[in-house]
Amino acid sequence: MYVIKRDGRKETVKFDKITARIGKLCYGLDPLVDSVAVAMKVIEGIYDGVTTQVLDNLASEVAASLATRHPDYGYLASRISISNLHRNTKKSFSETITDLYEYMDPKTGTSAKLIADDVYEIIQKMLMY
Repeated sequence: MYVIKRDGRKETVKFDKITARIGKLCYGLDPLVDSVAVAMKVIEGIYDGVTTQVLDNLASEVAASLATRHPDYGYLASRISISNLHRNTKKSFSETITDLYEYMDPKTGTSAKLIADDVYEIIQKMLMY
């Protein structure tokens, strides 16, 4: 069984990597938050060719569903989601803003800016300094 990494590579599923990633995001949370239990539920949802992004979304959903047991599971869910977003965006703020400003609707091929003109202009001016 394999997963598809964000760069398109295929890699054999490594259950301990999934467990370690979730465990790492549990820093500072109550010890009642069981990263292994979350990882086990995520592992149940693995299928051949699943993407790491889908696994992160599943892990976040699993953690959020456990928030009724302890509210810190909600924090874990948000940490997983934020980490996933960080991995899916460029490291450069200015490049990300430009991508959002120049976004084109994939269905119509027309401009569908996700940043207002005035906000984009302010950011561009600030980047000049």
